[in-house]
Amino acid sequence: MKQKSDRKLYADISASSLQVVLNQLLGLAVFLITSFGLSKEIYGELNWSVAVLSFITGILGLRLEQIIVKRTAAGEPASPLLTVFMMHVFITGILLLLILLLTHLLFPDFSLCMN
Repeated sequence: MKQKSDRKLYADISASSLQVVLNQLLGLAVFLITSFGLSKEIYGELNWSVAVLSFITGILGLRLEQIIVKRTAAGEPASPLLTVFMMHVFITGILLLLILLLTHLLFPDFSLCMN
């Protein structure tokens, strides 16, 4: 019995490690392609946009996915938790898109000066 659990643990760790390595390699590939293919100004704008969107994603997520994983691991049924999570993602996503649209409409010259 212990041997089977050790094998599963090893397989889980190996899969997780492989995922991390692949993620880093793909990130490096995207970095190299964009840094050589884009001008310095456009590349800086892209980095700024990615940083802002990463920050917004972290704030809007409220780490709700961690709460759901913990509760599901504790044995609570997943269906009501996923319903709450999906509604949260949908509502905050729509609000973010509306804010971005409103910003674009209020400051149309901002996107024009980037071209």
